[in-house]
Amino acid sequence: MPCFQRRTRSVEESAKRYLHGLFQCDRRNMEQMAEPVAGSHYQRLHHMLSESSWSRAEVRQQLIVDANSQFGHSAALVFDESAFAKKGEKSVGVARQWNGRLGKTENSPVGVFAALVRDRALVDGELFVPEHWFDDPERCREAGIPQSLEFRTKGQIALDLLLRLWREGLHYSHVVFDAGYGHLPWLLNELDDEGETFLAEIHADQGIYLENPLALMFLAKERLAHRKITAGMLSCHDLIDILRHKLPRPVSASISPCAWRRGSTARVRKAG
Repeated sequence: MPCFQRRTRSVEESAKRYLHGLFQCDRRNMEQMAEPVAGSHYQRLHHMLSESSWSRAEVRQQLIVDANSQFGHSAALVFDESAFAKKGEKSVGVARQWNGRLGKTENSPVGVFAALVRDRALVDGELFVPEHWFDDPERCREAGIPQSLEFRTKGQIALDLLLRLWREGLHYSHVVFDAGYGHLPWLLNELDDEGETFLAEIHADQGIYLENPLALMFLAKERLAHRKITAGMLSCHDLIDILRHKLPRPVSASISPCAWRRGSTARVRKAG
């Protein structure tokens, strides 16, 4: 691949062996990975990752080309996060935060990832760095965090990933994410303004408006503040009850009415 070819040598083979090591090893550090992967050497892997000047931008461009050729416009672009249990305090972004893989709050770094779903293809991702990290410049410096990096929420990271993938020409049909992102009204508005088709999970008690409310603003203590608007707000449960009574009953006897229930890890059975 040209993206791994430099003036004097290519690190393509080392890159391939590194990827093999990620899939084959339970403990994914270069010393452990060099043992089971035939032809691997620790020094070559280290040079490829830390010293070689291969182009990350060219790798991303090739990834977009391959994803478009394999999936095309019919794939959904899904955003979600994943955490990795980690001991100690030196790893970038590590903190006590929710780890979905463990089902509990644990010392972990968390990443926000974008994947195409028709088969499966991870196309982008960024590490979430908690805000309190930026209160300790020395800790950031020791961990190798660039000084130019500023705190961003997971929602902001997801939006940045989406806009970057769109600019780079990734093909997809619609965007999907869970309530961790669906509860952010500003994110939904941004996607709507960009003309994106999206499917967002939201919390059952989340307040929603049937019409866009007029923002009320007032001046208080020499600064502009926002007043929370509750008039005309419904919860999702309220909206479901309204629609259930207003929608006509199925005209076909073969169509069973749907039973509403809270989220479940199992398939929801049809009522009737």
